[in-house]
Amino acid sequence: RGRIVLDGPSHVPQRIRVVRDAGREGRAEEVAYDYPLPEDPHGEWNNPGSIGFVHQIEEVGRAVREGRVECESYTWEDSLEVARIIDGILGQVRGGKKERLTREEDGDWLEGQRAGSS
Repeated sequence: RGRIVLDGPSHVPQRIRVVRDAGREGRAEEVAYDYPLPEDPHGEWNNPGSIGFVHQIEEVGRAVREGRVECESYTWEDSLEVARIIDGILGQVRGGKKERLTREEDGDWLEGQRAGSS
């Protein structure tokens, strides 16, 4: 048992800590892994590490120019899957079962969204 801690800022964590609980003694073993940011060829940003979003911005721009309503590299289904994972985590953290849509219900909603955008 233990936990993984991502040290902020959340959009570009540069350190990950793995903390393993040692049992009833109350002590924990911690190992840290550092991932420094590379040099940014674009200069300085308002939010350090924002260069990580450039590929997403470019992909969305391509989709908009081509008249698409979703990106091939990250679809609506991908977004829904992340939402399912987060719902599951929240249910565990909050100690209860969170109601969530099934994949079939998600699919019905997704098809309706795609049909409405045509």
